[in-house]
Amino acid sequence: MKFQFSAPLEAASSKLFNWQVRVPADVTAAFLASPTKKRVVCILNGQDPHQCALTPIGDGVYVIKVNQGRIKKLALEEGKTIVTELFPDDSKYGLPMPEEMAAVLAEDPEGDKVFHALSAGKLRTMLYVVSQGTDSDDRIWRAVQVIEHIKKRNGKIDFKALHYQDLRK
Repeated sequence: MKFQFSAPLEAASSKLFNWQVRVPADVTAAFLASPTKKRVVCILNGQDPHQCALTPIGDGVYVIKVNQGRIKKLALEEGKTIVTELFPDDSKYGLPMPEEMAAVLAEDPEGDKVFHALSAGKLRTMLYVVSQGTDSDDRIWRAVQVIEHIKKRNGKIDFKALHYQDLRK
């Protein structure tokens, strides 16, 4: 299953994200009926494939969020039409597993168990946190901090503590 459509880049009325592309109702319905549901791989203007989700904004309307980095990278402008391709994201986590995180999990069976007991959304968040490291050493350091954080808290995540204390470097 693969869909392609054109839609303008819109300013979002959300406090969480600034830009969006509306997904046609028939495309949304096809994904919501599929095993992957809202998780998709998105390609904007034939470039930069990335994993994301169909995000509801009310009244049965779903959008793809577009972050500021992608806006700059692809030179997108509000109101300009974007050719969007979507296909199901059937990956295990919905984001790539950083090599450094895989290595840390392989060395720490307890951490691996606690990590894999997290909800799918929290797994993605932790993978994202690790992947934001600037180099391999930073990603290893972040992976260790994340795993120690969730082990110390029995699988609970204190996002404020994780962001403001554990990941300051």
